[in-house]
Amino acid sequence: MDGVDLLGATRKRGLRVPEDLALVSYDNNAMARLPMVDLSSVDRHGEEIGRRAAAALLSPLEGRREASHDLVAPDLVLRSSC
Repeated sequence: MDGVDLLGATRKRGLRVPEDLALVSYDNNAMARLPMVDLSSVDRHGEEIGRRAAAALLSPLEGRREASHDLVAPDLVLRSSC
């Protein structure tokens, strides 16, 4: 069940978000950003991770052999569900 489904199920049971229950989803997708949903979410920065992974895969082809360690820290995006 994703965050949007959980938000709907919560409302069907008469619970209010965020008064009775705070909800946070993962991935910060387009649905979470919709005004009717407005779901707090963890943004894992998938595009940035993809760019860095591609660069790491291409580096041997460009003559670079050094090992690297990249960390892309997630961000919490607070919206009205919290």
